Amino acid sequence: MSAQRLVATDLDGTLFSSKHTCSAANLAALRMLGECGVIRVIATGRSIYSARKVLPLDMPIDYLVFSSGAGVIEWPTQQMLRAAHLSAEDIRQTAQVLIEHQVDFMVHAPIPDNHYFWYYATNRENPDFLRRLNWYREVAAPFDESVWNLERACQFVAIEPAASGVAMYERVRPHLEPLTVIRATSPFDGESFWLEIFPNGISKASACDWIAQQHQIRQTDTLAIGNDYNDLALLAWGGASYVVANAPADLHAIYPAVASNDADGFSEAINLWINH
Repeated sequence: MSAQRLVATDLDGTLFSSKHTCSAANLAALRMLGECGVIRVIATGRSIYSARKVLPLDMPIDYLVFSSGAGVIEWPTQQMLRAAHLSAEDIRQTAQVLIEHQVDFMVHAPIPDNHYFWYYATNRENPDFLRRLNWYREVAAPFDESVWNLERACQFVAIEPAASGVAMYERVRPHLEPLTVIRATSPFDGESFWLEIFPNGISKASACDWIAQQHQIRQTDTLAIGNDYNDLALLAWGGASYVVANAPADLHAIYPAVASNDADGFSEAINLWINH
């Protein structure tokens, strides 16, 4: 197996089980990749603060791509390599669009403190928005005039009930160009519609491509594994790509599937890739 290869995997719902743990089989697969000289990347929507809560310092990976590509850390040294931010104008325009369209949202502080956020609530019935707000209550503050004066922010997270999520996306997306707008499924209730808004060009795929270039790894020598819509750019980028069995059905129509995140789908994908 060539050393000039790279594996990029989503974390929650892909590498991690539903209990947010990494199985022995998946850990063994990561260690085997390291022994073979393969670059190992976790690409997650979690902030660096949140990722550090679940990933030990001795996690057998080389890089962490966090906040869906807004940041990159070399994991063994914990050195921050890249951090992208929305500009003051991006913040103002995005907030105006979401407020005008009556969308509940959070705007996150700059990296590395992007677990802190300000929230704008329309007071419509939106249980998942309240669920996220209550979960992170200690780092949340209500939207106020200070937000309009922010010079930088990491991202926006807009949350909509599943029944109206696609309509909300279609309504606001044209007004947000050229920013990167990523669709995701709520990690809380597994069905609500999340819209994550980042600087133009930011994604898990662009961050992983940057890492591959640092190591002179060809795109054809990469593997991507994911489980949700926010992994679509990463899956499209991978030279080979798999989704786990718990991914939405329409992703199965595009990419070959392996076992679920609760049945070591990650290690299965690694074995298929190695033996292809």
